[in-house]
Amino acid sequence: MSFQKYFPSVAWLFRTFTGRMARRVYFGILLLLLCTPLVPRLRNMYRARKFQAVLAGLGRVKVDQTTEAELVKLVPYLKRGYSGKGPDGSVETWYGVEFTNEFDWSLRWPFLFRLDSAEDYNRMRKAARLLGISFLSFGAGVKVRDGKVSRVSYAINNNGGWPRTICNIISAESVHGPWLPYRTGFGVSSVDDESPQFRVSSGRSWDAEGPDENSMQVKWTFDAPPELISHLYRIDLSCAWSLHGCLSAREMAPLLWQDETKIMAATYARLISREPCPDRILAGRVRYLPDVDILLLEVADSQQEDVNTEGEASQEFNTDYKLIEVIRGRTDYPTKLRLRHRQTALSPSEGTGMGPFGLANPLSPIHKVGGRVLFFTNLTFESCQLVPATPSALSVVRTTAPAPKFDEDQIPVGLQ
Repeated sequence: MSFQKYFPSVAWLFRTFTGRMARRVYFGILLLLLCTPLVPRLRNMYRARKFQAVLAGLGRVKVDQTTEAELVKLVPYLKRGYSGKGPDGSVETWYGVEFTNEFDWSLRWPFLFRLDSAEDYNRMRKAARLLGISFLSFGAGVKVRDGKVSRVSYAINNNGGWPRTICNIISAESVHGPWLPYRTGFGVSSVDDESPQFRVSSGRSWDAEGPDENSMQVKWTFDAPPELISHLYRIDLSCAWSLHGCLSAREMAPLLWQDETKIMAATYARLISREPCPDRILAGRVRYLPDVDILLLEVADSQQEDVNTEGEASQEFNTDYKLIEVIRGRTDYPTKLRLRHRQTALSPSEGTGMGPFGLANPLSPIHKVGGRVLFFTNLTFESCQLVPATPSALSVVRTTAPAPKFDEDQIPVGLQ
């Protein structure tokens, strides 16, 4: 029995959909499906490779040592920008580079859909990432002051948005010492005290879902240990062409994540040790915090006060001090100060197996009349704001040379 004779329509359809022309159409569709996610991934790979070359060059640059002529030879793709006199009269020149797909046509189609909720928008972004379509920007900047590199920074952004500073997944910048205009104070954590030369801060939130790995910021000083500085430039950018995209700072910078974990564990160990406020902590404050004020105080009187906080009875100490000397800072402090002893200090979460919690203040107050202490003020310290004025501590705060204070080290207002 002839199938074509009895079912001519079905036979015609079979020949049509399996013929040479049909097979060419199928091959073209398959090729299109393969190329749609492949092309943007290849473009991102190309950008990532170029940025890795920039990072490799920046890794050979030394702040306050590398000259402008050496810079342009070491770091590829840099473009010269503004050049002129700075606020302090120095000659400043900026160099920068950015590789981004911000203006690619392939990024626009997801936004053509009218999405009613953030959940729908996130689903659309996830689908776009599977096709290799996601925002990705690599940028780096270098400031040259009077012929030598004064500041180095770079950032990786996977989200777009403005201001870009708070949307970066990884950002790093060199500093001499952070400060705010008009000697405005800011908070200094115990972790910052532990590692003033290399500060790693990730968006770790210790909730039921575990730590947040979506961002990481690093600030390092011009004289930070070379081994730690090398970790800044060992970034894994293979996520730029992967299926899931660049979503985890921990995966992209595992060495920096480990550095932060070690620093936090060391901070906790120091706070519970017999010497929670060693002289190296004081030296770091003097050197890298240009606006910290240091007062030498002497105990004049101390009173014990009974406090009842919502039914919980406790005792607190109010201590009267007289000002002996302003070792550093403004000179208009009153000659008498009354200070209350802080009961707790915030513990870092890493190294403890739990989230941040209150430790007992690592230093007991000095209540003996005539006892002397060093008071670090104008900035707010989580711990060791008031420390015994031992001979070694006095020697450290008097002899440690402060780092230079430059305008590029100013903390952007609103981001401190």
